[in-house]
Amino acid sequence: MSVLRMEQLDALDETTEHLFTALADVSRAQAQWVAMETFNTFVRDPAARRRVIEETMIYSQSGGLTSVTTRERGGSLDGTFLDKFAVADDHVRKAQLALVYRDRDLLARLMVLFVAIFTSFLNDSGYYIRGIDPDGLKAVG
Repeated sequence: MSVLRMEQLDALDETTEHLFTALADVSRAQAQWVAMETFNTFVRDPAARRRVIEETMIYSQSGGLTSVTTRERGGSLDGTFLDKFAVADDHVRKAQLALVYRDRDLLARLMVLFVAIFTSFLNDSGYYIRGIDPDGLKAVG
């Protein structure tokens, strides 16, 4: 979605706009559902829930919502896109994603972040994530 938006391919015509919006809306709803299930099932402690939301907000406010970041920045989500999603080997990427599903705190953080990302696609026609392009993912800055 970020590449489509960056290349302005999300609004070629009315049908494209509707499909892009529908994809963002369904993706946001799915992320909300997974976040709520994760909170209700695994991250039940109110302090842990607050910590997940606060850390995700800090990451977002410090540029993570708009740019691919590196682990060296030090936040709980920094480098996650590169470590978990930018892996060329399918088997390694699947193993990394399996680790995400086992790490319930990380899963909760990512789902809250994805809610913010997909909401941004819906609410800001100029929104995209820097560092995601047709060649893949790379850190920005």
